[in-house]
Amino acid sequence: MKHHTQALEAHTHAVEQRLRWWRRIACGLGVLCLLGQPLVSGTAQYCTTEHVKGLAHRVERLAQRIEELEEKLVHIQVGGRRTGEARVYIGPTV
Repeated sequence: MKHHTQALEAHTHAVEQRLRWWRRIACGLGVLCLLGQPLVSGTAQYCTTEHVKGLAHRVERLAQRIEELEEKLVHIQVGGRRTGEARVYIGPTV
């Protein structure tokens, strides 16, 4: 009878250890899910269609502004090379 009781106690101890192990895994996964949740919702709000369209419009507008600046800078002439000073003339050459 004593041997049977010791066997049951050993089995109970092994079951308790497994239960604690599974409980730790479940708690760890729960914490990871809770910590990961705000990160997912925080990044998802910036991926809306309106936001992408707004960015595309801003990029298009910047490209237009760069073209306009490049057209203005075509007429630049740098003078005063003999004396070492640089003068920038914008517009038609004078």
